[in-house]
Amino acid sequence: MMKFKVKRPLSMWDSWLPLTVKLNDESAGAVRNGQETVITASGETSAMSVSYLHNRSHKVTVEDGDVITVKTNRTSRILTSMMILSVLIPLIPLLLGYDIVPFVWTMLVILAIILGASMMLKTYDIEHSGKMDEERHMENETSDGVHVRRKHHLFESGQPLSVKLNEEELANVKGGEQTVIPIHSDDAEMSVDFLYEAGNRVRVKTGDVVSIKRNWIFYMRLIILFSALLGPGLISLLGMNPGVEPAFYGITVLTAIVLAGAMTMMKTVKVEVVDKAHN
Repeated sequence: MMKFKVKRPLSMWDSWLPLTVKLNDESAGAVRNGQETVITASGETSAMSVSYLHNRSHKVTVEDGDVITVKTNRTSRILTSMMILSVLIPLIPLLLGYDIVPFVWTMLVILAIILGASMMLKTYDIEHSGKMDEERHMENETSDGVHVRRKHHLFESGQPLSVKLNEEELANVKGGEQTVIPIHSDDAEMSVDFLYEAGNRVRVKTGDVVSIKRNWIFYMRLIILFSALLGPGLISLLGMNPGVEPAFYGITVLTAIVLAGAMTMMKTVKVEVVDKAHN
């Protein structure tokens, strides 16, 4: 079992969206701008990278006790500067009293190019910046308890999920976070709540590694919601005329929104035991 710390220094040049920390191309946690997190994983070494929609950095090898710093590189700062300047393009004709519509389209094209470039380039550097101090490193080092890891992804809610053992709330876990929950019996029944019971129940024992992630119902709800909200606009943009009354669109959109809302009350979280922790 290895444990290491990931630090992301606070920077006005950096995005406020969380970065997914990957170990051997598998999500292991998340770190936000100006924050740090401690990640545990099996094995002695792993290849670490960070991603947001795609891998944003090169891989580095991490091992037990490492302190890793993730920060924006020169490429990221150049792209951010270009994005800020492009947003200011329509201001010039606006101040001069010209028609700004062509300049708005120019701005949108430039922004699309910048965003496309950012999707292909590595915009973060990862470096080893030290070792965890012994006291912090040994904290919760044993495998006693249940190791809970909540997966992080683009559409994950920022609100914490309540983790319960035998109906007793023992922890709150946000997307990308992980924690160790003490267990005082041979086994227990784990469940997760968010206003209501949000996922399936599993039996857990000391040393179990439990993964919490979204299931197919969650993604189906997103597809329905996006289709309802964006569908009429896309049809209009493409100049298609299916000969349907606007009232029909309104009813369809309203029905889809109600359906998506009803699916929110369904169990959209999958809880499963994926591994066993070892000292």
